[in-house]
Amino acid sequence: MEFSNFYTSNIVEVIEKESHNRKNLIFVLLAQTSLFSYPNYRDYIVDIETFDLEGNDETFDKQWFAKVFGILNIEKDLHILSYAQFSYLIDYINSSFFTDRVIILKDNLRRLYSIKREEFLEKKYRGKYRKKTRRNTYLSSRTNSN
Repeated sequence: MEFSNFYTSNIVEVIEKESHNRKNLIFVLLAQTSLFSYPNYRDYIVDIETFDLEGNDETFDKQWFAKVFGILNIEKDLHILSYAQFSYLIDYINSSFFTDRVIILKDNLRRLYSIKREEFLEKKYRGKYRKKTRRNTYLSSRTNSN
């Protein structure tokens, strides 16, 4: 058995178990989506075009959100999103909107297989996050010193 088949079978096992009694669940794969071979689950992947992408604001824009939000509001047996897709989805709406339907499936393969260098945040985004981190560190160190 190939590793991707083994990997997929483990994810599918959880999906089938969880969706057996409840319909219309949203499964979010916090996992290596490139290893998930999904021929039998293709119809459940909300947006196949962006499923394997880490993406950014240009990939996951308002037009993308409208399409995905519309699909998630159609009742199905289940829906599948990547974690990147889910992250951008909840940027546009309150994160509690789908709380009763979302199940996040997390693996630990990112520790073994890190993301490719080109999938890291682009330079124009890095500074934005670095500033937030410095500010948060500054605020927490001021709070701790009082």
